[in-house]
Amino acid sequence: ALLISLACTILLLLGVHESKNVANFFTSLKMVLVAFLIAGGLALFRPSNFLVRPFCPYGAAGVMRGATSSFFGYLGYDEVCVVAGEAIKPEKTAPQAIL
Repeated sequence: ALLISLACTILLLLGVHESKNVANFFTSLKMVLVAFLIAGGLALFRPSNFLVRPFCPYGAAGVMRGATSSFFGYLGYDEVCVVAGEAIKPEKTAPQAIL
């Protein structure tokens, strides 16, 4: 963490142009990684996997139930993080608040 903070500080001290170049590099790297994942997924795609059993056995209602569970799970995790960040002694009070 110290090295990353030091690198970010040096980057900011170098100026806006260098910061822009680094941001463009990481953006390009992310795009290449996403393209790699898509290509890998397409290379391993097997249509027979969708024929063995129904693709969506519980229909749209099942998809909505799963999305709702994921959404509320994320909200709960976010709330725990916010409470832990504002607590005076988070190592003691955060577990108590969760229970």
